Amino acid sequence: MEFLQRKQVKIGEKVPDFTLPSMDGKTCRLSDLLGHIVVIDWWSAECPASARYDAFFNSLLDSYAEKGVKLLAIDSNAIYDDDEIRRIMKARSIRFPILRDRGNKIADIFGAITTPHVFVLGPDASLAYEGAIDDQSWSNTKPTQNYLLQVLDALLAGKPSPFTFKEPFGCSVKRSWKT
Repeated sequence: MEFLQRKQVKIGEKVPDFTLPSMDGKTCRLSDLLGHIVVIDWWSAECPASARYDAFFNSLLDSYAEKGVKLLAIDSNAIYDDDEIRRIMKARSIRFPILRDRGNKIADIFGAITTPHVFVLGPDASLAYEGAIDDQSWSNTKPTQNYLLQVLDALLAGKPSPFTFKEPFGCSVKRSWKT
């Protein structure tokens, strides 16, 4: 996986600033979210594993936004266009922002492999956690442990993340291999 050689994001280090367009026509700059805990989810319109979490992320948006947590989904897939993403957002009643990473430059900086693949940043934009949302897998569709909520609750309480990495599962990010 040659793209992993471009990974710049490491646990405990500040994440480089980036700007991406959102599907609602706005622009999102990571540095505008300093001071907040930020969850970044690599998302896909076509991946069934990613779709399993749409309702969870809508709920997270409701329950953690009032605590100051920001949620961003990023789609880096090169195999469909913005209209398809908008159609899927409407069909799945998605309320969280989806940013478009054409050319997968941000996915490469983060080393995002799957959809979903989450990254949690502390208020200073340092990476606190990366990996799976919970212990769900292709064969285990009923998770018993939610890693993401444990990480968020610890950070909100001013404590370190209880873990920094859990292996993500899902569909691969369908990269554009043009450089």
